Amino acid sequence: MLLGIRRSLRGEAADMVMRLVEEAKIQDILDLFQSSFGNIETPESILKKFHACEQGENEPVVNYANRVEKLFSRAVELGALHRTQQILL
Repeated sequence: MLLGIRRSLRGEAADMVMRLVEEAKIQDILDLFQSSFGNIETPESILKKFHACEQGENEPVVNYANRVEKLFSRAVELGALHRTQQILL
């Protein structure tokens, strides 16, 4: 499987993986990619998006609720909010 991953990569990602040792595991590659290409959102930026989120003029309530829920989950992942604060919503 590792060989398949190494062969399928291109560009900077391929260069990065080529510099890893042969014994590198899939998790090592994922960790490397997360640190290099991962989400650059900060807890503050996602919290700002969460509080600024408004329903669009013609946006169905279900779509709006899904967007708010995704932002909330992301804020929890980044430590900006705690899951227990969901009750306050």
